[in-house]
Amino acid sequence: RSLSQEDEGWRPYALTVIGMAEAGQGKSALARRSVQSAAAAAADIHDAYAEAAALRTLGDIENKQRSFDSARTAYARSLALYEHLNLSIERAEVAGLLELLPQR
Repeated sequence: RSLSQEDEGWRPYALTVIGMAEAGQGKSALARRSVQSAAAAAADIHDAYAEAAALRTLGDIENKQRSFDSARTAYARSLALYEHLNLSIERAEVAGLLELLPQR
């Protein structure tokens, strides 16, 4: 089945994995588009965990591209969602990624 035929609940997760694969292949623009779509799809179905994961992946992509302001924004949004979900491990990981970004 194609992605368009998948249950909407799996769509954000599938798009995030696709984005990760695209990033691994050096296709940053496609990866960015995939994970942005993943975050939007997750928000549409009110899946905060999937949205946070997509935003973290977006932060990773932006960081690797040295787009530090965009990475900071994505990580901060991810962190806020993990805090809302009370997920301490994920919260700590993303907070650490934020701290590692170069200062403005």
